[in-house]
Amino acid sequence: MEIAFGILGSIASIVGLLLPAKGWGQRAMHVTYGIAIIVLAYFAASYQSRLNRIASIERVATRMVADRKMEYTHLGYVHAALAFLEKNKDLYPDTYQRALDLCAQYKCNEPQSGTDMVELSFAMDGLLKGLATIDGGS
Repeated sequence: MEIAFGILGSIASIVGLLLPAKGWGQRAMHVTYGIAIIVLAYFAASYQSRLNRIASIERVATRMVADRKMEYTHLGYVHAALAFLEKNKDLYPDTYQRALDLCAQYKCNEPQSGTDMVELSFAMDGLLKGLATIDGGS
């Protein structure tokens, strides 16, 4: 991302040199244009980065849900889902908190009953399916 800002800053500088400036007022206007271009590019790159991260989260959540029965035990799936949600809690803080509440309710750190762990793994499955579909995934 820093490379993109460097390139855009260079382009803005070159454009500023090529545009005629007959006074300090016009030079100030060129500086303003350059700064506006760089700020606009920053917000566009930031937005694109966020969209890419959300798309990546959707893909991983979809893959975790698809691999649930073949790759994980119920307890393993619950802890994998918690780790995944914790990693992305800055984007989905409510979902992460909901998962923690479910974990506390079903006592996932001290599993006693296999039935409770099965129910909890299905609940986590629902949370991940929600993340996979809420922002436009399949």
